[in-house]
Amino acid sequence: NTYSITYDLDGGTASGNPDSYTVESGAITLNAPEKTGYTFTGWSGTDLTGEDNLTVTIPTGSTGDRSYTAQKFFD
Repeated sequence: NTYSITYDLDGGTASGNPDSYTVESGAITLNAPEKTGYTFTGWSGTDLTGEDNLTVTIPTGSTGDRSYTAQKFFD
């Protein structure tokens, strides 16, 4: 099975982050998004607690669709 990964980047961009994975994929560490003139301060989303997760890693062996939101950009 192939599972989707979706992002809400609040107008920013995050190059290199995959849009899907499988149970056999290696561990995936998401790249932080960038937004001109702003500083990224955290992700929220699938299997995360709170809104200040600067690093997100999807472990090998994971299953299910995932969604991540860039919670905060400060100027």
